[in-house]
Amino acid sequence: MAKLYEAIGKKIEDMPQSQSYESTTGRDVLGDPFATATKGESSTAVNPITVNKNSVFAKAVNRIILFDLELSDLEFDFVVEHRYLRIGVDYDTGKSFAYRQKGTWVPGDYGTGNQSLDLSGTIQWTGEKTFGTFDKDAVGEKFVASSAVPDDSDMHYKDGDASRSEFRLYYEYDAA
Repeated sequence: MAKLYEAIGKKIEDMPQSQSYESTTGRDVLGDPFATATKGESSTAVNPITVNKNSVFAKAVNRIILFDLELSDLEFDFVVEHRYLRIGVDYDTGKSFAYRQKGTWVPGDYGTGNQSLDLSGTIQWTGEKTFGTFDKDAVGEKFVASSAVPDDSDMHYKDGDASRSEFRLYYEYDAA
């Protein structure tokens, strides 16, 4: 089934991503110091967001709010596109680096207008990342998964253009 993508971020100036690492330090039985660090939770704050009431994402989130669903019912597929990083021969011909990951939408405050739904929330990233590229063509937008993490020689960074968003967040869903 074909996938469709709804960009999330209208009227958002900042979407901070957070990582929490857990670390342990101590001394082994030989008296030597050691330290270990493990990846903890990862999240993205989305505060506030304005979405069209008729959008697929708004309808999904509205169901969460109306029916007091459990957090396990709030897991969605998201695609994060890193627009400043291209995969390919060079920056100009490459496609944007992206990954697909499941995330649980943890709702915050919300309100409604005539045509929009104003939300705040946090995405708690729950699944493994599937790396790939995100591209727009004549048919539309699409995420193409890769079989491996890209090699450094395939990664090309854009020279600092602060006038454009560095990454975009998309809600991914099946076409009807």
